[in-house]
Amino acid sequence: MAANRARRNALRFSAVEDVKMDGLLFSRSVLQKELGFRPDQIDYLFAFPGVSEWWEDIKIRIRSFFIREGTRVARDRRCRINHLQIRLQNLSKLLEHGFDVQADILLCKQRLSSFYHEFTKGLILRSRVQFLENNETCSRFFFLKARATGKIKDAMMDSHGTTHTTTEGIRDSVHDFYSDLYGPKVSDNATGNFFMQHLQLSLSEENKEVLEGDLVLADLKRPMLSLPKGRSPGSDGIPVEFYATFWDLVGSDLLEVFRCSMREGLLPNSLRGGCIRLIYKKKGDRADVRNWRPISLLNVDFKILSKSLFLRLRPVVSTVVESDQTCGIPGRKISDNLCLVRDVFSGLPRPPTLPYTATEVGFSVHLRRKARTSGSRDHVKACGFG
Repeated sequence: MAANRARRNALRFSAVEDVKMDGLLFSRSVLQKELGFRPDQIDYLFAFPGVSEWWEDIKIRIRSFFIREGTRVARDRRCRINHLQIRLQNLSKLLEHGFDVQADILLCKQRLSSFYHEFTKGLILRSRVQFLENNETCSRFFFLKARATGKIKDAMMDSHGTTHTTTEGIRDSVHDFYSDLYGPKVSDNATGNFFMQHLQLSLSEENKEVLEGDLVLADLKRPMLSLPKGRSPGSDGIPVEFYATFWDLVGSDLLEVFRCSMREGLLPNSLRGGCIRLIYKKKGDRADVRNWRPISLLNVDFKILSKSLFLRLRPVVSTVVESDQTCGIPGRKISDNLCLVRDVFSGLPRPPTLPYTATEVGFSVHLRRKARTSGSRDHVKACGFG
């Protein structure tokens, strides 16, 4: 059964690719008579120029389906709650007139409590609140207030000290700040080429084959299961719980989408973008853009792909990264860098009247303000990747 389904998937994707690229390798008659596709299914397959476009449409259909189902479930839940409330009122009146309905009242209250408990869990999830303080009730006011504390107010100051109050000004100031922070840095080409030519570490041919081999289903399932549950989905609205529940249905399709993207060198549209939200650091002026940190909401299918590639890279990354860089390298510790910095400082000339040199102070401030690193694509290619 699984083999037949895999064959159907492979032929289906091949047919989608061949329709408008390499000619009709699989005709409509073959799809209908030998593979058992219905006419409407064949029309649907032939409507897309490639697998990526098909996957984008599938995700839109998945999201629309669950929105409709969620609306229906919420409507049914409200009807049941209203029915239980009316029944509880009627039972209370009977109790006042001497009828023995205490057991029915208790059962009705328990059912209402279970509905309210599920409703509260939904509020907690949507508010992104992880901890509740003592004596705080799970009210709508509390969660709306908790979410409002992390939102940008009416002004934002850019890196030049200018305060902006309009929506466009706030957006541009945030965009310019993070574009400068995370964008490519201008460097001396001659100096860069000199270091590239004298790199001592590079990938071996064996490691290249491991990294550049075709993805298999196990490469995707492992990172999918490791993703945390109950997190915000990306722009497509599909959470990780969907992939975990329906992996037997969508796993092979997702694998073929990634393989096709690797061959074409281009990911689907929804995997090439994300939603960025700023979270207040809970210290400093809220109008200062430096006191906010960006959180990117990426689609789960992109997370699965990126983590699968990360798991491939992790065993070999130590072979192309020098020993003095310890962040994110298996088997290395940040304490190694502390010892290195201590040894460097101990060798610096220090005036007898000053406890610290200007170099030490400047280096310490730089570490606290820019606790991040960035890489160059040219350097990555020079190490043998790609």
